[in-house]
Amino acid sequence: MDNGILKNEVKYCNDCKHINRGELGCRAFPDGIPMEILDGAFDHRKPYPGDGGIRFEPDEERIRFREKFVADLLKR
Repeated sequence: MDNGILKNEVKYCNDCKHINRGELGCRAFPDGIPMEILDGAFDHRKPYPGDGGIRFEPDEERIRFREKFVADLLKR
């Protein structure tokens, strides 16, 4: 899933199908994603208090789009 170009752990939130685009919330945390998850200190593929059972799930379409976009940029 990661070709090494994106190093920041926040990519997990950006690549999650539950993220609210343009906001700092998601279906699990509509009022704001805990900093521990945002900064990568906690792997939200595991249960976290208050997540209501909603955890990281990859948004495969978004990931494929980004990988194609990056590959196209690298060809230039």
